[in-house]
Amino acid sequence: MENQVPTFRQMYFNDLAFKSLLQLAYGPIFFLIVVGIVEPMFRLIIASFTIPLSIIGILGSIYRYNSVRATFRDGITVKGKMLYRENIVTERSKNSSDVRKRAYFITVGYNVHGVEYKERIRLPGAPYFFGINHEGQEFDLVLKETSPKNVLIKHVYLDYDPTIPNK
Repeated sequence: MENQVPTFRQMYFNDLAFKSLLQLAYGPIFFLIVVGIVEPMFRLIIASFTIPLSIIGILGSIYRYNSVRATFRDGITVKGKMLYRENIVTERSKNSSDVRKRAYFITVGYNVHGVEYKERIRLPGAPYFFGINHEGQEFDLVLKETSPKNVLIKHVYLDYDPTIPNK
């Protein structure tokens, strides 16, 4: 039986690095188009900065996409346990209005061939959105045997409830 692999849409909404790299790919091109319409005289100057940024974003997103898909396709599934979670709130004052940005991290512990690992993973949203409710909860992790420190939470990418037995 072949392993499930996340789709492009699932990766875009659940992998923050992939989403940021894609935004780096199309953001500068969008900016170049707007500047070209508003002030065509600066088009070449802006293009010299935006096109290399877009190329970096395209190459980075292709690499991330292929590496996550390869991890799910060729990797192994192990049971992991949430050791603890962190909520980091950054507050900024912008024109007399407070802006709060939240980042959610969990630390997972897992064993690969008798070696114990602990990794800190950033989630794209609050842990309870993904069924991660309490410390000590077990769920499936996907990793390659060649790089056991690069771990992905299976149900975050594949959009299923971890409390229900395998699909």
